[in-house]
Amino acid sequence: MNQTRLAIRLASLGRSARAQSRLKVRQPLGEFVAEVRHDWEHFALAKIENVLKEELNVKAVRDASEIGGLLGFDIKPNLRILGPKYGKQVGDIRNAIAAADAGEIAAAAESGETIKLMGFELEPDEVLIERVALENYAVATDVGYAGAVLTVVSDALKAEGTAREVVRLIQNLRKSSGLEISDRINLWITCPDDVTGALMTHADYISEETLAENLDLEAVLSDDALEVAAIDNLDLDDGGKITVALEKA
Repeated sequence: MNQTRLAIRLASLGRSARAQSRLKVRQPLGEFVAEVRHDWEHFALAKIENVLKEELNVKAVRDASEIGGLLGFDIKPNLRILGPKYGKQVGDIRNAIAAADAGEIAAAAESGETIKLMGFELEPDEVLIERVALENYAVATDVGYAGAVLTVVSDALKAEGTAREVVRLIQNLRKSSGLEISDRINLWITCPDDVTGALMTHADYISEETLAENLDLEAVLSDDALEVAAIDNLDLDDGGKITVALEKA
């Protein structure tokens, strides 16, 4: 597998992980973590980092080896076998499993070795092992490869995501109003106070992307306030509205 194919595979895993998270595509995320199979692929990650950042809309790309892997282990006693064998001692075995290193138990079981736990010696089939995703990550896997996105979104990233959604809204209004691609506009936006601050942080980005010569982020709009090309609304998670009005400059 060459670098291009690796990038395609990991980007696909990242998109699947994003879909699981149910976070909007335009919402930037803090990081994408990749778990690869071969030594050369660990070095290749640095070379395809920018491609993955752009494809997945993330701020950073990390190697899963830096955090000990993407998937942990959930180990439980196999009650069907251990119940008749140990009776009331099953509770002690459960506690011993909880206190032990899950990775070591999984490794021993995978190797067919006896699992030694605080006075108990268990056979590999006497424990149930499930691979589980790390907390706060959405993970997708594919034949030894895995990709995950961090699902915790900071206030700064939320603000950037809102700005991107507003730009999408404005671009749609430009098209529906018949403006040429090169036409510059005057732009008015009204929104809840908490959103206004977020958009102000990204005012230059909004103006640049939409070709706005004048941008008013604290506008008071009504249906007859302005002769505008169009007015539309963007629903926010808290039920609020962002209203946009524009006209050709």
